[in-house]
Amino acid sequence: MMFPNFFLKNSKNKKILIEIKNGDNINGIIYNIDNFMNIHIKNGIITKKDGKNFFKMSDIYIRGSNINSINFDEKVYEEIVKKKEEKEKNEKKDNNNNININENKNNNVNDNNNKKDLIGKKTKRKKKKIK
Repeated sequence: MMFPNFFLKNSKNKKILIEIKNGDNINGIIYNIDNFMNIHIKNGIITKKDGKNFFKMSDIYIRGSNINSINFDEKVYEEIVKKKEEKEKNEKKDNNNNININENKNNNVNDNNNKKDLIGKKTKRKKKKIK
């Protein structure tokens, strides 16, 4: 499952279409996004809900709570899904490598402990009490 914040953070410098709650549409390129889904868009075009008026702006800041919907090109979505799958595969490989390294360390520690036990053991003789 992919969450919107993950998707948006990995789609920087990609084209986006955002519909805000008052009905206006904003087209542009994602420049930055934060954890509250506030979005900074570069070279954006704001189209009013009537479709007749539009404005071009170099910087647009959209508060996350005002966003109604977000649309991307299908190619952008596929690219980000591939990145996520590759990242998960790499994480699994790293985890497997870490597990193998830890197992090897534990085996070495156990071997060393066994050697110490064998060397450090002294035979104890019971002393008989003479009555």
